Amino acid sequence: MSQRRIELGNKLKEVLGNNNTYFQPPENLKMKYPCARYQVDGYNQRHANDDVYKVDKRYMVTFITTTPDNDYYEAMIRTFKHCRFDRMYIADSLYHYVFTVYY
Repeated sequence: MSQRRIELGNKLKEVLGNNNTYFQPPENLKMKYPCARYQVDGYNQRHANDDVYKVDKRYMVTFITTTPDNDYYEAMIRTFKHCRFDRMYIADSLYHYVFTVYY
């Protein structure tokens, strides 16, 4: 288990204000709301001298809540140096706020 991923999960718990964080949960898992769901979404490789010298994991972080009013955007921007808000959508009467985080 990656120490960096565990650190990311702990920071997401702080942003969320509870322990309802789920790393790449299976489809049949019943989540408690509000929650944060996160998964590996890719890698950013930096090259120099014909070699890879740094690799950062890219995570897709989705906050899911029953209410449209929240402070996740501001908290995410303050907490993570490399964070971008991607989109918001509604599905099954739940509000989904999607971020990209390099961590």
